[in-house]
Amino acid sequence: MKVRTMAITITDKTDSYPGNTDLVTLIARAIWQIETDGGFIGNSNTGYRGDSAHGVQSTKDKVAHYYNNPVELGVDEAIYDEAHKIVKYFREMATPTKDFILECHNIAQEPQVSMKKIGFVVAMVPTYRKTIEIQNYNKEYENSDYVGIAGKRQNFFVKFLEKRFIPNNDSYLYTFIDRRKNLIKTWVTSEKDEAWEWNVNDCIDLDAFVRKHEANKFSGLRETYINRIKLIENKGSTT
Repeated sequence: MKVRTMAITITDKTDSYPGNTDLVTLIARAIWQIETDGGFIGNSNTGYRGDSAHGVQSTKDKVAHYYNNPVELGVDEAIYDEAHKIVKYFREMATPTKDFILECHNIAQEPQVSMKKIGFVVAMVPTYRKTIEIQNYNKEYENSDYVGIAGKRQNFFVKFLEKRFIPNNDSYLYTFIDRRKNLIKTWVTSEKDEAWEWNVNDCIDLDAFVRKHEANKFSGLRETYINRIKLIENKGSTT
């Protein structure tokens, strides 16, 4: 495993923020921090300027602190590789319409960045990773097709992929796939979620009502929605 000592280059110190620094190095430092913490910590998860009663700091504040109080770090070369990919992704995208993405696009046009833009730079990492995750997901399930007949009950043998809590609905959206990688979804109340105790990657035999067939409005993937689920057997995970 190749490890590089992270270099610090800050110029034009004009105020409480350092001036400019190398964009790739700053992104690499953000990646290192996210990996070290086990995930990105946004300002909304912390107190004022990242300091809560429990001492939680945002990723942005930790990276900013590092540049104001530099210490040498040994950073895996793979982190720099990802940092270069992030810069390339934002630099080469078509001119965005959303303000945040447009700012990231503009930042990526230059090799150095003002430390006043540190919030945008640090947020480029989870934004890029989420985009790649979505692209990989869409590629893997691009051949998903509708299952069953809308308005009819049938048996399903599925693998539990994920669940996401949707605050506006005060419920969870469960996603499954069958043996042919067809996407199957259902809405689950908090009460049922607690009662079922299904784990991701569990293989589940169930009977359900096919509520509707619908193409995802973002990805275009074909999805089957079910409800009135009757559990036959949870066979557990094969992984």
